[in-house]
Amino acid sequence: MPIFVHRNTTSNSGWDHFLDQLYSDPMPSSASQGTDRIPFDLNMPSGPYRTLSDNSRSIRLASFSTTPDGDIICVFKQFSDLNNCPPFIALSHTWGPEQPAKYINLGGYCFEVRNNLYSFLKNISLASRLWAQQASYESGSRNSSRKLMYDVERWKWWWIDAICIDQTSTKEKNHQVGIMSQIYSKASFVLVWLTPDNTSTSSWAERRSMTDRCEELETTQRILSNEYWTRVWIIQEFILAQDLLLCCGNTVVTWKDFRQHVAAHARELEFNDRTLTYLMEQRYFKENDRIERRLPVLLRKFSSFHCTDLRDRVFGLLGLADSTVRADYRLSCQEVLALVVSTYKKDYDLNVTNNFEPLARALGLGAKEAYKVYFRIFGKYGMPKLFARNNTWLGERHLLDSSSV
Repeated sequence: MPIFVHRNTTSNSGWDHFLDQLYSDPMPSSASQGTDRIPFDLNMPSGPYRTLSDNSRSIRLASFSTTPDGDIICVFKQFSDLNNCPPFIALSHTWGPEQPAKYINLGGYCFEVRNNLYSFLKNISLASRLWAQQASYESGSRNSSRKLMYDVERWKWWWIDAICIDQTSTKEKNHQVGIMSQIYSKASFVLVWLTPDNTSTSSWAERRSMTDRCEELETTQRILSNEYWTRVWIIQEFILAQDLLLCCGNTVVTWKDFRQHVAAHARELEFNDRTLTYLMEQRYFKENDRIERRLPVLLRKFSSFHCTDLRDRVFGLLGLADSTVRADYRLSCQEVLALVVSTYKKDYDLNVTNNFEPLARALGLGAKEAYKVYFRIFGKYGMPKLFARNNTWLGERHLLDSSSV
């Protein structure tokens, strides 16, 4: 998710005030935040966006078409309750670099999108028909989402975070991130758009079914090596989906078929790290109602996943967790660390090396910044036992003394 820019301040008064409030109340209200930020009107209309209903489950869905000249037109429809939406497909994709930027017609406005999403939108009309035909679920399935994959006419409505959320509104981002888990769980299925690589040369019309393509281990390896599997935001999107359809270069495959193929050829394939293994493990647990819900455990497992905004290493996992922590893009990384640690004091006091330090690192904080949070929440008494357990950040330990914190 894009970073909401706020003004840096050299004064510690706002930070100290935040910690004072946090120490007495693990879930501070927005009114208690004392940091210096650029003023903004949360209810100000932004381009093509109208303010969503105050209903906690209100969303926008998007429908796309292409003009004879190749221009992409997007039309919105707002729904006050997620339960009252028509069937829709949720897109899971990597945002990719900001440049080169592309443009679409969004409700009459010229709207900038990133290249990876633009590539998907350019192919959506033709591709939806081919995807529906090539989705290899068994015929006659009673599963409604699987039938939807065959029904081209029902590929009308989409939920795409980069378009359906007003990214300029911090209030709306906080709200929509808070219900993302419900959105991806409610979607008829999730379409995973994997950035095509340079070795994929066939046109859409020349795509082959996965029955043929899956015999080629090189293709399978390219899918496994795609950067998609390393991004924070795809974790809950991938795990919580009712069904998944993977699209990469010349390959279209359901998750069920791909997983079976990978399992059958596991010894012949390379897994560069544990990221994809973690995802596949949690997807399996979800299908068997054994998904991990403890936020400190999730943060430890997925701390190495990538994102543009480091706060998303916490916010991007909240949809999976049973937690009172809520996404709030008004908070700094240091404040997010304080919020999580104060909510799970036992986890972070008793396991500093395995829990506290990895989370602080994931949020981009140095030792001095991180341990200001630790000492403020747990008190000065924690210093001796902290040093007794601490085996990392040795180069920065000289910064830590009672006078500096």
